Amino acid sequence: GHITDYAIGSVHYVVHTFTTSGVFTPTSSFDVDYLVVAGGGAGGSDYGGGGGAGGLIYQTGITLSVGSYTIVVGAGGASVSLARGPNGSDTTFNSVTATGGGGGGAEGVSSRVGYGGGSGGGSSYYASGGASNQASYSGTGFGNDGGTSSQGAPKYTPAGGGGAGGAGESVGDVIPSGDGGIGKQYSLPTATWYAGGGGGGFSTDSSGEGGTGGSGVGGAGGTT
Repeated sequence: GHITDYAIGSVHYVVHTFTTSGVFTPTSSFDVDYLVVAGGGAGGSDYGGGGGAGGLIYQTGITLSVGSYTIVVGAGGASVSLARGPNGSDTTFNSVTATGGGGGGAEGVSSRVGYGGGSGGGSSYYASGGASNQASYSGTGFGNDGGTSSQGAPKYTPAGGGGAGGAGESVGDVIPSGDGGIGKQYSLPTATWYAGGGGGGFSTDSSGEGGTGGSGVGGAGGTT
């Protein structure tokens, strides 16, 4: 992993960052803080709901002994044509598992609700009879539900995916596509947002904005 050294006053910190899977091998026992983020879900296709952020786990003062610790970094879901977005993959470290984000709902399937996950995916527009159901947060640590849509023809408006700090935006008659839920901010050492939800896809009004998280924002909604 990538190693960064910095100091705050007289306290010295070392940050080990793993963006791909690897092994952490401390040669002495010490206490650590760790941030574990899973892969985000993919947005749905055809007026698709935004993908949910991967689950986020933050723990402090954890003692690690000498040894080897396998780190598996989960990938984000890959979009699939005419289908709900696949969930992201889990990230694991030291017997801790952050759950992959839920994929967004899609127009061309029998159920337009997003999948549950570390944060839930946003719904596509409703089929009939009222608001879509809600894809739920299901995991350890921080996550939130995806948004719902009570909008059908003529706007076909999808909702945003959940983020680590807030639910995806639900949508109704006069709201453009839903924004993704906000992530959570940590200073390691620079203040950075993580695990924002994806914005809802294109409707006749506009696409949703990604939730604040990751390197700036979660994914904005697509326009096709």
